[in-house]
Amino acid sequence: MSRSGANHRPETYRIFQAMRPEYLSKKLTSPIPTKDGGTLRTIQQGCQYMAAISKEREQRRHWQQVRELIDQEADVDAISWKLRIAVLKDAKLDVSALSEPLA
Repeated sequence: MSRSGANHRPETYRIFQAMRPEYLSKKLTSPIPTKDGGTLRTIQQGCQYMAAISKEREQRRHWQQVRELIDQEADVDAISWKLRIAVLKDAKLDVSALSEPLA
């Protein structure tokens, strides 16, 4: 997933840009294929995805939980799980493209 900063809400994108590159480049436990933005493979791609979704979607509790974990630089396993759940709750998970089951 490669999107430029021009496609993102500036306030959200700036927050993620200020984070450590070595943290943002960590790979998720498994790729998360989405129906609206390619496949998320790193924490940075998850951040870019969040910055590109609507303000309404981003305000939902499941996205706020993802953001809180990223802000805390939480373990990649926790972020991967919450990110996958958030995409799923928004009905944006491309289940047909999953390489392994959710359970």
